[in-house]
Amino acid sequence: MKIDVFIPAYHPPALVDQCLRSVARQTLPIESVTVVDDASPYDLSDLAARYPTVRFLRNDRNRGIGGNLNRCLELATAEVITFLHSDDLLASDWHAVWQRRLAEAPATADLFMSGSVIMDANGSPWMVHAFDRKPWCAAFPLNVRRLWRWKCYGVTFSASLLYRRRFFDRFGPFPCDRFPHNSDVELNLRGLIEGELFFTPELLFYFRRHGGQSVCQSDLQAAETARDIFCSVAARYQERLQEVGMDLLREPLAVYQILALVWRLKGDRGRWRRYRQIGAVGNPAGWLSPWMWGFAARLFHEYLRRWLLARRLAFEKGSLLP
Repeated sequence: MKIDVFIPAYHPPALVDQCLRSVARQTLPIESVTVVDDASPYDLSDLAARYPTVRFLRNDRNRGIGGNLNRCLELATAEVITFLHSDDLLASDWHAVWQRRLAEAPATADLFMSGSVIMDANGSPWMVHAFDRKPWCAAFPLNVRRLWRWKCYGVTFSASLLYRRRFFDRFGPFPCDRFPHNSDVELNLRGLIEGELFFTPELLFYFRRHGGQSVCQSDLQAAETARDIFCSVAARYQERLQEVGMDLLREPLAVYQILALVWRLKGDRGRWRRYRQIGAVGNPAGWLSPWMWGFAARLFHEYLRRWLLARRLAFEKGSLLP
């Protein structure tokens, strides 16, 4: 099955080159790869010469992250689409594994997700997102509950996700007018509630954390945007959430009450106050609630598990850079 791989680009050539090297080293070559430069200040012409099988396009104006994703959508022709941000990487078997999994997946699934690794700027694994040992496919509310069991609130990002074209026919383009930096989060949450998720546990995608990320948000701004998105989706699906007895706000936003405590211990009262306000939207009692202490313990245990998996991966592979 053909997969359109789009690389929305707004990074220096060195990062884009590493991204393209991860595409070029696939054990099963990818048929369709397109770099869409969002009118960045960087010259990618040397890369275009080095990767002749990759199509390079440049927007006539800067559209922003969400706008460039929608530009990629306009160019898509394959049944399955993914968006690989130009500072991230694919595992060498990304395409081969997804071809097998897509053949196995139910025809009713429109959203697909793999295991992934968060790495630092030098390619060292920092955190592993691995939630189950076997592939599964589920509709709401089971899909959300399975992710939440592993403290994954929503789905992950970039090329850890694949979409069938009809996903966008059903849910529309990325809502970049309302959420310029995180429009994919809102769209994916709606997809979880109204559709099916197919998950496969292989670590097929590497997300890089570094100082030059194009999200252009501080962690605090990202937290406030996440709060707004979860509140918007919770209001939209209020009746459906009540029917299945699910609180869409308490657990995801309680994470920020833990961050508030961290900043309080560091003596930053400004961040402490703002993070506490974000978390209070879902859990007004905060740390006065016995539930909060149990949640914090479970979250710590899960993040420790992921960190230890990353340490093992770093021991086995070292840097993930191609």
